[in-house]
Order: sequence, then C-alpha cells, then structure tokens
Amino acid sequence: MTTLTEKKICGTIPAASRELSAQVKQWNIALGDIESCKDIHLLIGADYANYIMTGTFLNVTDGLVAIKTKLGWTLQGKVDGQKDPRVCTLFSKAELDIADLWNLEAIGILDKPRDGTDEVIESFRQNLIVNSEGRYETTLPWKHDRTILSSNKDLAEKRLFSTTKRLKAIGKITDYDNAFQEWLKLGIIEEVEPDDGQGHYLAHHAVIKESSLTTKTRPVFDASAKGKNKYSLNACLEKGVNLIELIPTLLTRFRMNAVGISADIAKAFLQISLKESDRTYLKFLWWKDSELKEIITYRHCRVVFGLTCSPFLLAGTIKHHLENYNGPWKETAERLLYSFYTDNCVTSLEEEEVPKFVSEAREIMAMGKFDLRGWVTAPNSESVPDYEEVSVLGLNWNTKDDVLTCKVESLNTMKQGNITKRSLLSIAHRVFDPIGFMAPTTLIPKLILQRAWLTHKRHDWDDELPESLTTEFENWQKEVAELNNVKIPRRLSSLRLMDGKRSLHIFCDASMNAYATCIFMRTEKDDVVNVSLVLAKARVAPSKQQVTIPRLELLAAVIGTRLSRLVQDAHCLEFERFGNAMRMHILPYRDE
Repeated sequence: MTTLTEKKICGTIPAASRELSAQVKQWNIALGDIESCKDIHLLIGADYANYIMTGTFLNVTDGLVAIKTKLGWTLQGKVDGQKDPRVCTLFSKAELDIADLWNLEAIGILDKPRDGTDEVIESFRQNLIVNSEGRYETTLPWKHDRTILSSNKDLAEKRLFSTTKRLKAIGKITDYDNAFQEWLKLGIIEEVEPDDGQGHYLAHHAVIKESSLTTKTRPVFDASAKGKNKYSLNACLEKGVNLIELIPTLLTRFRMNAVGISADIAKAFLQISLKESDRTYLKFLWWKDSELKEIITYRHCRVVFGLTCSPFLLAGTIKHHLENYNGPWKETAERLLYSFYTDNCVTSLEEEEVPKFVSEAREIMAMGKFDLRGWVTAPNSESVPDYEEVSVLGLNWNTKDDVLTCKVESLNTMKQGNITKRSLLSIAHRVFDPIGFMAPTTLIPKLILQRAWLTHKRHDWDDELPESLTTEFENWQKEVAELNNVKIPRRLSSLRLMDGKRSLHIFCDASMNAYATCIFMRTEKDDVVNVSLVLAKARVAPSKQQVTIPRLELLAAVIGTRLSRLVQDAHCLEFERFGNAMRMHILPYRDE
C-alpha cells in the first residue's frame, strides 16, 4: 500500500442532518458525523476502496444510498433540500463504453462477479422445508427490512380498474376470472380481510398469448409498481443468481445427441408454498363476482410470477429436489439436474433412451409436486406428441427438419426516418442469438451505434441521427429479414459423440472495430467426418482508448479459451488434444 502525506487533504464536506440520521436509524445504521463537519484526516483512494467494501447497499431515498464498509456506513448521493454551497470532494467520472451495452451477449465469456449471492443461496437452503402437504415451502429473500414497504393499495386499485376495462374491451374478463377461481380451488390464493393495515398490495394485468400450447390468458403481477417516494416489493428482495448464464451450456447439451427433448413444468412457480409471515406482502384486489361491483382482497400462498426472486426460488427448489433424490432413478435425476432453465427442461438423448427418460422424469418431478408436461422431441418419437415448431431458450426449433433458427420479422416495424441512439439500441437487442451463428450480421448495428457515440456526442438518446448513419442502418434493416432463412442443425454431429474421435477447433480474430471467436467440433469415425459450429461470440472493440491489434487478438483468444471451457464442461467428454492444449487458430490481421 502507498501512502502520501499532505498538510491539507481537502476542504470540508456537508455532514448528515439529524433528520437523516434518524431516518437511517430504523435499519440500525449509526452515522458518525452529524451536523458537524470536522477536518478530513484520511482520504482513501479509489484503488484501495474495494478492500473496505462489503457489498451491502441500502436505498435510503430515490437519490441517496447507504453503503456498508468495514469501517462503518457511508452515504452517497443527493439529499433533497440540501442548500449547503460546499462541494463534496468525492468525485466519480464515468464515460460510457459502447461495449458495456452488450452485456447480455457476454454470457459464457466473463468471469462470474462476486455479488454476494453466496449468502442469499445459503439463506435459501436453510429456510427451504417440506410442509404438511408434502410441498416445498420457502421464504422471500428480503434485502431490506420489510416494514419500509407501504401498502400500495391505492395504486393496486387504479390498476384493477384499468385492467378490468381492457379485459372487457377484448372479451377476456371471464377467462381472467376463471384463472383466479382455479387458483382459489387449488389453494394457490386465499381470501383475506379487506385491509388489516399491514402488508403490501400487488398490481396485476393480463398477458394473452394465443400461441401458447397450454394457458392462453394468465395474470401477471407487477412487483416493481410503487407510489411516489415509496419502495416497490422488488426493491426489497434479493434477485439471486443470474440464471441467463445457463443458456449457452443448456443449448450445447441440447445439441449433443440424436433426439432433442423439451418439456416444461405446469404452473411451476405456483407449486412452491410461501411461509405465512410473507403472504401478507403479496395481497391483491379482484372482483367478488361477475357484476364487477364489489372488490375483495386475496393474498398469495405460493411463489408469485413477477417477483424478481421468483426464478431463483424455483431454480433453487428444483436443484434441491434433484440433488436430494434418493430413489431408483438416480441417473435420470442427475440428467435432469443439468437440464432446467427455470421451468423449462431442455436436453438430448439417443433414440432408445427417450421413453425411459420421459417416464422416470415425470415420476421424479411429481415427488416434488411438479407436473413435467408438454413433451416435444425431434426427430419424431412415438412416446411423445410432436409439434412442428417450438421455442427453446430464445430460439425457434423446427422439429420437422430438426434445425434451429431466429425470428426477426419484428425488426421491420420501426418507423422510417426516426432513427435515434435509443431506437438503434432497442432494435439491435431484439435478436437474441445465444449460439452466435448470426454474429456477423448482428454486429453491424452495434458498430453503427458506436460511431454515433464517438462522432456525434452532442446528440442525445432521442435526437435523430445524421443521414449517413440512418441510411446505413436502414440498408441493414431491409436485409436483416434474410436471417429468417439462416438455419443450423440442432444436432452437432450425425455420429454418436461417445464413439470415434472428437476435437475442438477455436478460431480467433480481431480488427480495429471488433474481435471475435468461434468454436467448431470435429467428429470422426471410420471414413465419416462431421464439422459443426458449436458457439461463437463477436464483441465491439473498446472505444475509451486506442487498442492495438495484437491486444485485441489476445482479447479474442481469451473469450475463445473461456468458450472452449464452457463447451467441455457442457459435454462432459474428453476431446483430442494437440500437444498440451486444444487447437486454437489466431487468424492474421488484414486491413479489410
């Protein structure tokens, strides 16, 4: 550690008021300097600040955050009504790097951050029990003291009226009411007294999906709704682990074997019970009968779809159930353990293994009160129903041809002549390509947006971009529909991966604008050789400073190495090695 001595470190800074001190005391936070500002004796640089951070944050108001350090609590942010002319000496300068806007596409190639989720997971494990019904029961993972929540009843009532008006207009109010009546019969919700002065009310609305194979009209609850200067329920709950990082691994396993398999759990979130103490914070309003005159109050007894923690609670419960399975079908339970993304089961098997797996998987999940249904396979199998096209983890799976595609028709809905930074970012994110087989095309709008930021800094998010950029983007938009014709085989090889030789080939390349990597699998048996694209990633080059080509090529090699590790972990197979490493090809730089 380096220390420097100065006669005067900095000027005085505003101290916390007694009112603010009293406000944070409800969370057992004690502030040291109250209405008195002494000289600053020690200034900790940003290069050492991370050593004293604990990772615990608390939103005091909309603009003020309390941060827990190893030396105590500190406040950062804006205080309403602060008229003190003195300037705080803590400064933070942040410049937007365009690459930061594509964090969703970094899954599988970035190290997992230390975000405090280990404590959340451990708390979940300690609180998960099996109740008297034989159903799993848990608690909500509270981030803050639940008493800071307001009732939110006024907002919930306003949303009730607007939702009712919309449902009546489209003729779906009976279907919506039927969903609640079914929940009531199944014990998913229960009627309570209109208002006991405690708890929290959730707003809700209808999501209608006519293409759904099961439930076409379903209630969805908005746990992020809040009144002015109030906390939402989601703001008080831990989110848990980031499950989206599982998608590349699951898709890789989905492509391993001859038969692809997809299924889902019926009303998955609603199969997990919540402890009595948390239910009062999950109340909502609905009508007593079809006359729509008298409002009654229900509360949830199960995990609610719409809470920020719900996917984590479901995934954690399923994982616990499968890890602790002690019956005769341990091999199937082990496969299921690595096949779930929230309520979706995605895997692949050889043809002769499918009937046994489907039968045993249903029984294993039923022991936890989970109904695993909606089985789809390709190529066709007599043991399960067949659908020509289904959605699998953001991709479309054509079961007739056994190929994977992306749907991009919606990209043509943007109004012409109104291209802004915001709309450009929005439309570029509409194509979800976790495998990366469309990376050369989806990279183009990102590069356009980067140039917009670098060359037109004065343009705000909603200012129309110059004609040179909009013309380039519109040309890309006209051609992007051709991506509908791009298909890749679901199966990585026509050969059984357990047989013959297998090798991974990682290609890396870079230019001044972007760097990329792609992984191919080569399988060989007798005189038959198959080569297939497994995963690919393309990233916009950093814009904060000029980076040399060799350094960008190293970045490409890094993400190539991380992707190869992901592929090896997903397949649980040994691959042919060349010397002491996989075969990596770093392509030479060309001006074009």
